[in-house]
Amino acid sequence: MKLPSEFTFIQRGWLNCNSILIQGDGSPALIDSGHLRYVDETLDLIRKAGVEPETIRQIGVTHCHCDHHGANKTIKALSGATIGMGPLTAEWFGRNERYLTWFEQLTQEADVVPADEIYNEGDIVTFSGIPFEILSLPGHAPDSIGFYQPDSRVLIGADAMWENDLGVLHTAVHGPAILDDAEMAVRKIMALDPAVVIPGHGNLITDVQENGQKILKRIDSFRNEPGRAAWHITRRFIMYGILTLQPISREKYISIAITDGWARQYLPDINQTLDEPIAESNLADLFNLVIDEFIGRGLVVEKEGSLTCLVAK
Repeated sequence: MKLPSEFTFIQRGWLNCNSILIQGDGSPALIDSGHLRYVDETLDLIRKAGVEPETIRQIGVTHCHCDHHGANKTIKALSGATIGMGPLTAEWFGRNERYLTWFEQLTQEADVVPADEIYNEGDIVTFSGIPFEILSLPGHAPDSIGFYQPDSRVLIGADAMWENDLGVLHTAVHGPAILDDAEMAVRKIMALDPAVVIPGHGNLITDVQENGQKILKRIDSFRNEPGRAAWHITRRFIMYGILTLQPISREKYISIAITDGWARQYLPDINQTLDEPIAESNLADLFNLVIDEFIGRGLVVEKEGSLTCLVAK
């Protein structure tokens, strides 16, 4: 199934989020704007979609993570666009929260712009003349919201549902209850049964029920196997770190990652899966293990002393 003509799906890679341009009978609107580091690329992609960034009048933010709002400040400066988000995102941005937003832990770049509008669950928000219902979709991010268009049955779901997967569940920051939140969000989407889910990363989803069942099984496996969940998070974060900092030497990357501190929180569960547990004092061994795995799988190359990730940004 194709998206209605009013929607333009700008698909990115793994570091940047997908963006959605909405063009109805009003001025263009944008949902999620990508990573701060790639603002110029985002503006170019918007122009290639037939929209001048200066004409965008509304920006919707699905959640606080920096890959979803990096171009907001630039577009607002160009166009005067209003920026809307959920109440928890607005609260965190308002106080420059850097832990719950993961800014500190993942060496994330952020250029936060406060909210002009607050979207609460159940609100009807109009983008470019088209009405959307606001849904609360916590889990990957406790503040995450979705935008559902009932006439076309299109849901902009951010990282609550990807193709056969979902955004990483950072239990060390938000606690194990986010597994229940993530399940709730997936079941809410399945009950709504949209024709298309536009995810925060990856391909459009049209078989929502089958996709949802796969994700629910994955969440259950994380509950039942803490080591599996810890490896999942660790691999994702190391990939993110290399993508963000590349090209970078292995030694420098590991030094930065150890200082960030997130891996230490997951080491006990990872050690339950290893024949020879890694001592906290040897935490670099964990990073070397995963980096070598990525190189073996062809996801990362190490050339002339620097790591480069081959996964699309």
